Parts: sequence; C-alpha cells; structure tokens
Amino acid sequence: MAENLESQTDEKKEFVPASFIKRFAAAFGEYLFILSIPSILLIFSYIVAILPFALLYMLKFIWIFIIIIFSIFFHAYFETSHFKSTPFKMLLGLQVFNDDGREAGFSQIILKNIIIIIIAILFLTFINMPDYSGLPFLIPIFLIIIYNIAGISGWLPFKTKGQALHDQVAGTIILQKASFKNKVSIFSIILIPFILFLLTFNVFLMWAGPWLNIVTIPSCFNGTWMYRLGVEEYGREILPSVKSNMHTLQNVIEKYGNINNGIYPKSLQELSATSYWKEFTNPYCSNQGIGHALMDYEEYQRTKFHDKHRGFVLYELIGNPPKRYFIYGCDIKGELRYKLYNNIWFDINTSLPLLEQLFPFLIFDISYLR
Repeated sequence: MAENLESQTDEKKEFVPASFIKRFAAAFGEYLFILSIPSILLIFSYIVAILPFALLYMLKFIWIFIIIIFSIFFHAYFETSHFKSTPFKMLLGLQVFNDDGREAGFSQIILKNIIIIIIAILFLTFINMPDYSGLPFLIPIFLIIIYNIAGISGWLPFKTKGQALHDQVAGTIILQKASFKNKVSIFSIILIPFILFLLTFNVFLMWAGPWLNIVTIPSCFNGTWMYRLGVEEYGREILPSVKSNMHTLQNVIEKYGNINNGIYPKSLQELSATSYWKEFTNPYCSNQGIGHALMDYEEYQRTKFHDKHRGFVLYELIGNPPKRYFIYGCDIKGELRYKLYNNIWFDINTSLPLLEQLFPFLIFDISYLR
C-alpha cells in the first residue's frame, strides 16, 4: 500500500502547471491552423475542379459554423484520447486533465471550448460596432483576458492551479511534463501556422469577411438592407462596373467642359441639370442617382464611416474656376480604390490588408488563378 502511494505521488510530480507562453503558442497555432482549413479546401477544390467553385463560394456562409463545430470536436477528440493533447500541445509536452488530476471528460472539453468561442465572438462583435459604441462592452472581455493571463501565470492572490477562467468553469487543467524537452521551438509552433494563414489570407477574407464586418453588412445607404455578403470575391467581380461608371461620368464632364470653354461643373448637382446627364446605377445595390451611386468628393471626406459608399463614384473639382478634376471609385468597403485623371487610371487599393501591400508575393490570392 505504501508503494502505491509513493507511485501516485511520483506521478503527480511528473507534471507541473503549463506556462502561459506554452499555452499561448499551442492555442495560437491550433486556431490559425483551424481557420486556414476552409481556405485550403477552397483553393484545392478550385485547382483540381472537384466541385464547382461557385458552389464552394456560396457555401462560405456556413463555413463559420463548420469551423466552430470542427474546433470543438477537434479539441474534444484529441484531449480525451490517450494522448490527452492536441498535436500542437503534444509538441510542447502539454496535456489536459480534470482539475483533480484524472482524465478530462468529453463534456468538460466541449464546455471549455464553447466558452472560448463565445468570448471570441463577443470580442469580434463589439470591436466592430460603429462609432466605438462597443467599447463599454469590451471592458469585461479585457478583464477576462487579464484574469486568464494572471491565473495561468500564478499572479492572483488566491490559488488557481494555473487555470484560466474557462478551465475553472469546465473543471479542467493544462499541465506540462516537468522533465519534457521541446522537440520543436515555441517560435516554430507559432510561425508555421502563421505563414500558412498568410498564404491563404485573401481566401480567408472571402469566407470570413462577412462575419468580421457583421455590423456593416447593409450594402447601401438607402435602407433596403440588402445583404450582400460576398466581400472580397464579390467585390472583385463588381469593380469593372465601378470603373465603367467612372468612365461614363468622365465623358459627361468632358462634354460640359467643351461647351463651357474648359470650365468644369462645381458639383454633380450642377452637372445633373444638363440635357446630356446619364443615369448611374450603383453595381452593389442597384440604386441610382446622386447620393446613391455618385457623390461629390468633398461630401465623402466629411463622412467618418464609408461603408455606406460601396460602389460610389466621386467627383473632385480642382481650382476656382475648376479647370481640372479627379474621379474616384469606391470598393465594396466604401474605401477609395480607383482614381481617374486625364485618362490615366490609378489603383489606390487602400482596402487591401497592410500585409498584402507590404508583401504581395506572400499572399495567396485566388483571383491570380483565373
């Protein structure tokens, strides 16, 4: 009997609470890998043409639910197996137990991951709310994050066994083998999934974009609430129509200038009173006219949030009297995308992610395959 007690004591000494940096590295790698899966499947299916890409693209609305379910059962399967660990945790010597040291139950792992996902969804929802109206709701989420870091690191005045809040609620604990030597560096655990995520970033925006920008879904200012959820890929298909509107507006302005000895109109309202005025249709929401498809650039600049300007064409006059002008085209986010001056086109492209602007060769853009 004494020998059994000694063996149990020795077994407990083999494990110590996992460090925050190891837990963060494993979680970071896991979730980036999981978020990359739909992008990889879309790219692979597009290349080998197993399924029509249009069908896969339409399915983007349910990818987020597939990812949530997959994430929950991915962790539940591995962390209740004899490994007690996901592949990423395994590389760092981490294992998941019940908070009394026994094997964690299937329901406990599911509960733990549901709590993590709910916190993540609330964070993304509140941080995307317009006019910073979501900031008060972010305070408790930031407090939970600080509590988790302090709890895992052992900085709290009471004993937490190195548990985060979701661990305490679910009754789980993540331990690491005291004598374990890392087979790979913590940096590699973070870097490899991060590179994979970067390479598929544009495709990720295609299916996840609507959910990351869920509070700016209404596609036009007219209040019809037409849910155009296509973001990047849908936006690319519509951009030629925006350029066509820009070119048509240029022709109307030039006609006005020819009639008025090189002096251009002071506003679109003045131009619309002419007999040669054209009707312009916003390609994103099929609305027509000034304020729905076109706008003076000065008015656009006075607006703080531009999501209601999707597909707009803007007119900027230069000089007094105006003898020059610029025409701008907006993308699906309402940001300036094209600039037209003296029949020269400029691709402003300010809506692209910063990483894509800095390292365009690293980002896998599925439109390059077309």
